[in-house]
Amino acid sequence: MSEVLAGYKWITGTAIADTTLSASIGTRAYADGAPDVDPDDPNGDPPAYPLLTAAFIAGTDCRGVGGKRLLSKPLFLVRVIGEGGYGDIAALVMRLDALLDVQPDEDNPVSTVTIEGQEYEILGCVREHPAADSDIENGVRYSWGGGYYRPYIRAVS
Repeated sequence: MSEVLAGYKWITGTAIADTTLSASIGTRAYADGAPDVDPDDPNGDPPAYPLLTAAFIAGTDCRGVGGKRLLSKPLFLVRVIGEGGYGDIAALVMRLDALLDVQPDEDNPVSTVTIEGQEYEILGCVREHPAADSDIENGVRYSWGGGYYRPYIRAVS
């Protein structure tokens, strides 16, 4: 399960660290969906848009001889959500895809993250399916785009 937490940390951290994406979303990158209220707003107002969410969908482990887990392949639905039509967030969705659909150079992992003192390597990530939709809530259109991304995550011994 810690590989899932490592995946969340890599996805949200990668989005926030990118100057192009963070210029629009700031630090509004959330694991398990957006909050009902902005955690940084003392008035309890809803979060500002656009924002990014990552949701764990499912996963598989790759095991070696003797059953040792070699790496995990969790699947996440990662979305950029904005007010208005899809055209308003299209550039952000394309930037997100460029950041997450990555392969490592030679023998170097894409990134490393640490959860509770355990280091994890992100060995690469692929988008398995694109995704987009929109909803109208209280007369406001919220559109989202992104995809189902599968990072390859290995615990460092």
